[in-house]
Amino acid sequence: MSPGELLEHYRRVGWRLGLDPAPDFSVSGYLATNHDVMKSGLEPLEHFVRHGRLERRSAVPVGVPSGTAVASEDTGNRIAERDSTEPLSISLGPSSAVSQRRKALGAYLEEIGLAALIRPGVEPGDVDSEYYRSRYARLITPGQTAEQHFGSLGWRQGLCPTPWFDTTFYSVIYSDIRDAAINPFEHFCAQGYRERRIPSSRSHFRSESSMLSLSLADEVKGWRQQPQVPDPWLSIDDIATGARALSLDGGDWVVAFGHDDPTVVVGGVQMCAGLESTEFVRSGSNYLYVFPAVPLPTLADPDVPDMGLSVMVNGARVTGRFLLSQLADLSGLLLAGRPATAVVVHSLFGHHPEGLGEQLGRIGSHRWVWWVHDYMLQCASPTLAHNGLRACGNPPPSSALCRTCRFGAARTDHVERLRRLREARPWETFAPSSTAANVSVSGAERLEHPPQVVAHGRVVSNGTSPRRLAGEHLRIGYVGRATVAKGWGTFLNLIRERSESAVEFLHLGTDPSGEPGVEFVPLAQTFQQGDAAVAALWVAEIDAVVIWPEWAETFSLVTLEAIAAGCVVVCPQDSGNVVHLAAHYERAVVYDDEDAMLADPNLFNRIREVLGTHLKRGTMVFDGLTPAVLRGTR
Repeated sequence: MSPGELLEHYRRVGWRLGLDPAPDFSVSGYLATNHDVMKSGLEPLEHFVRHGRLERRSAVPVGVPSGTAVASEDTGNRIAERDSTEPLSISLGPSSAVSQRRKALGAYLEEIGLAALIRPGVEPGDVDSEYYRSRYARLITPGQTAEQHFGSLGWRQGLCPTPWFDTTFYSVIYSDIRDAAINPFEHFCAQGYRERRIPSSRSHFRSESSMLSLSLADEVKGWRQQPQVPDPWLSIDDIATGARALSLDGGDWVVAFGHDDPTVVVGGVQMCAGLESTEFVRSGSNYLYVFPAVPLPTLADPDVPDMGLSVMVNGARVTGRFLLSQLADLSGLLLAGRPATAVVVHSLFGHHPEGLGEQLGRIGSHRWVWWVHDYMLQCASPTLAHNGLRACGNPPPSSALCRTCRFGAARTDHVERLRRLREARPWETFAPSSTAANVSVSGAERLEHPPQVVAHGRVVSNGTSPRRLAGEHLRIGYVGRATVAKGWGTFLNLIRERSESAVEFLHLGTDPSGEPGVEFVPLAQTFQQGDAAVAALWVAEIDAVVIWPEWAETFSLVTLEAIAAGCVVVCPQDSGNVVHLAAHYERAVVYDDEDAMLADPNLFNRIREVLGTHLKRGTMVFDGLTPAVLRGTR
């Protein structure tokens, strides 16, 4: 770099990475000695020149411990008087400091279980040239080193410099680094490990001290601030008039609760609510589905009980919203004072359990059905994952894992509020899989009795032949939102590390990722188009779908959809009902972990072997929802 480029690098990026501009000024030392500067976000050298010297603050030379508050006045004056155009020597400091930093980085990698992935002869913090070239050789120009390619271009493309660092994961999780356009690997090795950040989605993360940058309170605030066009507030008589226009004359009523509008939002819980609504109507019953007018990723504030609600009746949205305190009145108008045939809980995120409990006491019901679609009865994190990233094993709320998780502070109150609601009524608990049932009675916060297992649905073969014979170009897909926790990072790693001319990669979803080398196939689906994903997979001629959740899935409709479309399912052994369904229908290609999958030279051949069994397209049959529970047929 030229002197000007060095200076620009330091001012824009270098100091944020903890890099020192000269031998006589330590960025980390100055910030550690002056906490007000650290909190202000000001560049430390400029602060010292403009203010610190006049305030008789110390310029801590490189190599002097940060707690040492002395440095000669001559040193301070020399730094302050340096011409701003004078070349800066960006370095990690003397060799002893470099060695100490490498040692500290290695210790942190050892602590979080990643040190074993550092290959012999490679120092912590260095680009692993052999690893990098083995995966990206086709991208490196002749005469260019792996370090040069990664430093100039590779990190911007999301390439991984070592087996233990996932560039895409780090950029997605830490938006401050992404927004600052900082090389994620440089940041982690210079500063991120000190902040106990998580370097990889591929590791079995064990640190009890890492935290995400976004708190749960910040996330809730963000949800509330999202642009919305809410339904108008209407009287309960007007809401009842709209509901009656959609209801069946003389039919009984089932009252169900979920966390958002299933007529417009795509997801597993929404699909279940919509599908069982259709089934109830088919059998002559009315289905009133109640959800928050403003959805939230937590329970509603306990201090604001009179929240807004909206409803769907028999699969159609009723315009208008009303207060929770009016719910029993609405029920009285629709049910003519009779108790409901059943009250069903699918999800209570966004709801106020205390206010809801009071209303349910006035409504009354012959049956009380609670579905364990996720693990919200055990934690505010519905996947039971530490910071939403890695399965935590349901530890005690007082554990270090909970103390360092953004869901931890809310957990005890969250669980207690739901427990009181459950104890007030004779709820029957049902789970869509043995995985969901087993996890519900495991760990610290557990249900007293295991839920009854009633699978939501199954695949029935319709005899349609496979699209083509195995052996041609493989088409491998990812279905749904491009989120790391759902396996998007694994899908990208597969593309970058195992791409071949005979393999094509496709993403089926609502929003294109813009990822090079990935063909995007638009897919919009609600319960009204329940087979849209199956049809899209079939038309796109997808041979295999990568389904790689970071926790044990309770059901996974996308797995059922992939099987119905005649696809092979590539998944991890600990994916819960994903691997169970795939194995049951003999569609599974299973690995212990992502490293094993990426390292397997026979991965694509294994997919072809399963395809060679002449898989048939099938039809999804949802005969295990609440109607079957009430009939006692499943």
